[in-house]
Amino acid sequence: MTAQGGNGRAAGYRTIGQCAYCRRDTAAGEGCTTDRITFPDGVVLDAIPYGEESVSHVTDRCPGCEAAREGYHHPFCPVEECPRCGRRLMQCGCLDTDCVSRRWPE
Repeated sequence: MTAQGGNGRAAGYRTIGQCAYCRRDTAAGEGCTTDRITFPDGVVLDAIPYGEESVSHVTDRCPGCEAAREGYHHPFCPVEECPRCGRRLMQCGCLDTDCVSRRWPE
């Protein structure tokens, strides 16, 4: 179980204010419009929406980027799960986090 802060978010996470990719204000709870992740070796995989990860979450919104359930995490969200290895994407090493690539909305 995750400890909750006074605002209902998990304690220890600082949320992203505005997404650099979709320009949405994350406080609105809208997920990102980028739904695919391109890895350094060229493999492209679908991003895992919040709430569909292998670990269960107790909040209706992501504690890292505020995406609502079934919405896509915003890039650099510390909670996002890697579709390749199942660990946290920003920590797993599957991405070169200095060169993150997402498919831009069409």
